[in-house]
Amino acid sequence: MSLKNSPTKLTNKRLLIALLSLTALVTTIAACQPTTAIYSGEFAWLNHADIDNDIEQAIANKDYRLIAIAARGKALPGINAEQSQTAKRHCKLKYLKGLGDNKGKKNSPQRQFWQTAYEYAKQFNLALISYCDLN
Repeated sequence: MSLKNSPTKLTNKRLLIALLSLTALVTTIAACQPTTAIYSGEFAWLNHADIDNDIEQAIANKDYRLIAIAARGKALPGINAEQSQTAKRHCKLKYLKGLGDNKGKKNSPQRQFWQTAYEYAKQFNLALISYCDLN
C-alpha cells in the first residue's frame, strides 16, 4: 500500500511546491511595481499632475498666476503671510479643484489627497512667485 501512495503523495507535494513558488513569484513582481495613488473626485487632476512640467508650461505661457486655497482667507501655499498680502494685490490667482478649506477627516483619503494637492500648490507657488510683479 505504501508504494501506491508514494507517487500520489510525491505529485501532491510537487504541486504544492509549484503553487507556493508561483504565489511567491507573483507577490514579488507585484511588490516591484511602482505604486501610484489613484486620486478620485475633485482630486482626479492629481493623477496627471507633473509639477516640473506644469511650472515650465506656466512660465513658457507667461501664466504667472499663483495657486490659492478656495477658503475665507485665500491662503497661498508656500508663501509667507507678509508676502502673501502683497502677492494677492499684485498677482493673479487660480484655484485647483479640491483645494478648499474642507480637508476631510483625519486619516481619510480626502485628507491625504488634500495634502498632496497642497504640496503641489506650495511647490508651484514657490517657483512662480519670482515671476509675479510684487512692486
